[in-house]
Amino acid sequence: MLRVSIYSFLLLLLITNLEAQIITDRPSESTSIYIVNPGSLQFESGIQITSQRNENLFLNSDRVSVSESVAFPQLLFRYGIYRNFELRYNINLTNLGPSFDILDNSLGFKYRFYNSDKISFGTIVTLGATTYLAEAASYYVLNINIPIDISLSEDFSLTSNTIYDVGLYGTSDLSYLSQILLLGYSMNNSSLYVEGRLDYILPPSIDKGEYKLLGNIGYQYVINNNAIDFRLGIDRTEDMKVNGNIIITNRFFNIGYSRILF
Repeated sequence: MLRVSIYSFLLLLLITNLEAQIITDRPSESTSIYIVNPGSLQFESGIQITSQRNENLFLNSDRVSVSESVAFPQLLFRYGIYRNFELRYNINLTNLGPSFDILDNSLGFKYRFYNSDKISFGTIVTLGATTYLAEAASYYVLNINIPIDISLSEDFSLTSNTIYDVGLYGTSDLSYLSQILLLGYSMNNSSLYVEGRLDYILPPSIDKGEYKLLGNIGYQYVINNNAIDFRLGIDRTEDMKVNGNIIITNRFFNIGYSRILF
């Protein structure tokens, strides 16, 4: 079933037209300040396979477990309102076992304050919910992102994202500050990037001393208003408790397809 899904993404590349080239927010962790053209609807999708190693390093005993999960579909719809403003809706279904039981979705907007040949910046604001079907519980987060795009040369660019996730109902004590840096290299119809991300919980304490490090590389190829991309990466989360630490290491592969629908 998984192979069929991946092949379906590749076959969609055969459907092309002569519209303007697409610029996507996939596949990286960071988000560019590019705005979808007014009146255009852009569709971005992906599937991610993750291998997870969970180490429970407590005082009395150490336990290690390994598992695999599939995130599918990863869907993002972007609609341009005017040249500096777009609406966004994101939905993800994640498999953490024998069934798909976690649903993430968010609704928000992207606004570009300033745009030039050398530097552009703006803000992205979304309100999201994570629903744990097995627990019949939902958690809500307000995400505020300040993206900055810097042109270093004709081929190289630097993207910075400073993100603040504010925990709302169900997660009032879980707020995170994140910093992402991406170095990109653009060719004729493709681009290559390397990226790093650091997340840490606010306010820090002995019971909530959690941080996350992520590094990944990615590649994207564009055919008119279609794009295919992939990325490889690893992230490490350490949750420091009074009686020991929990260390989670994820290795992942992500492949996606994007298209300007109209």
